Amino acid sequence: MHLHWKKHQTLQVVVKTFPPDEVREIATELARLTGGIVLDIHEDDTIIMYRGKNYSQPPTEIMSPRITLSRKK
Repeated sequence: MHLHWKKHQTLQVVVKTFPPDEVREIATELARLTGGIVLDIHEDDTIIMYRGKNYSQPPTEIMSPRITLSRKK
């Protein structure tokens, strides 16, 4: 999400495998975690979000952690 918001102001998240009630819960949780604003839930399976006027990306430690899984595992 944050990489998309680097160049765009809106974001579309498609969640087809969840019922409409859970999509609303997912939308509020995404808004809380990312700091974005839910604009609309389109056709009960697409969440449209806005990053906000004063958006700033999270620190790089969160975006790309230093400890990652190797390809060998």
